[in-house]
Amino acid sequence: RLVGLTGGTLTMGTPETDVFHQRDEPQRRVALSRFAICETEVSVRQYEIVVGTRPADCDEGCEREHPVQRVSWYDAARFMNALTRRENAVAGSERALTLCYDEATWAWDFACTGYRLPSEAEWEFAARAGTTTAYHFGDDPREICKFGNVRTAGCEDGFRRLAPVASHSILPNAWGLHGMVGNVCEWTFDWYGDYDAIATRTNPVSTTPSTYRVLRGGSYYFGDGGAQSGRRHMFPPDTATALYGFRCARGAIGASATEAAQ
Repeated sequence: RLVGLTGGTLTMGTPETDVFHQRDEPQRRVALSRFAICETEVSVRQYEIVVGTRPADCDEGCEREHPVQRVSWYDAARFMNALTRRENAVAGSERALTLCYDEATWAWDFACTGYRLPSEAEWEFAARAGTTTAYHFGDDPREICKFGNVRTAGCEDGFRRLAPVASHSILPNAWGLHGMVGNVCEWTFDWYGDYDAIATRTNPVSTTPSTYRVLRGGSYYFGDGGAQSGRRHMFPPDTATALYGFRCARGAIGASATEAAQ
């Protein structure tokens, strides 16, 4: 299910006073247009329905309602186009969505209306749910097990590794989004790079190719610092491990003007 967000302003990154602060997370004020994001990570069941198969090396925790993992950035982008085509087959030409990714170059058509990965800024905006604290639930990492599946934080949610995408034992954030803390790290569209290399602060997206793509949200295996709302992770886009998954987003970039970042 998609959750519509009206957009607004956001301070990305982590303050230098934070014990887990990293140099690639300087605080930066940005503005975002409206967009929609799925309330959960894509599950194994959803992936199978759209793609027709599970990832080849699906982990032992690859149960149908768990987040799909062992997916590369390219797998996630292909899923988005496949989901768009699937919906178009039902909706008909008059209501057809446009594909977001050119599967030859992997460029993102910012005007697309189909399914896509969220940008890094969109992901953090959605994760924070209007908060400015280290986590969407506050600054105290001892509260993390109420809202996320983080094994190294001592969470006892009854799941050995991954938890279902909408586990009843794990609470969503204030905007109803599940899994924004831990479980699996989530691919975003952005290439990894310095924030300052992105000229615009309105709907910023890193489109300059580098060695890595950005993931957000931490995973069940990372510590509580890795699950902070402003924490960045980066890996090569062809990497697929038991720690990586994704969630869907929709909405043309710049679909509705918002106040520019101050």
